Amino acid sequence: VHFNFGRSKNRRTWSHDASADLELLRREARDGLLRRYDGPSHTVQERLERELGVIAQKDFVSYFLINWDLVRFAKHHGFFHVGRGSGANSLVAYCLGITDVDPIELDLYFERFINPSRSSPPDFDIDFSW
Repeated sequence: VHFNFGRSKNRRTWSHDASADLELLRREARDGLLRRYDGPSHTVQERLERELGVIAQKDFVSYFLINWDLVRFAKHHGFFHVGRGSGANSLVAYCLGITDVDPIELDLYFERFINPSRSSPPDFDIDFSW
């Protein structure tokens, strides 16, 4: 038995089209920003764009979309969920509804969840009540 621990096991794409995935993530995050904030400030908009850039650069777009899809499914079927841990530091996650913790209100740092200089992948801690 051979295990390849040096290779990521995460899907590289959500829809089999990386550019479509990135566009979907951007659109859903920006729409979520408008739902979560009444007239978001320039600073909040810049934070969202910075996070989206890091997520794309680190190749975590599909990871966010998979978690977004899981949470949407749970909500649609009436399953309670809680997104917690360092993933709550992400404004993108908040705008997508993966977490309900406002990282702007609580002054949380995105880099605790995804640090551009760190190679380890992020992980969302999501608890579901089935």
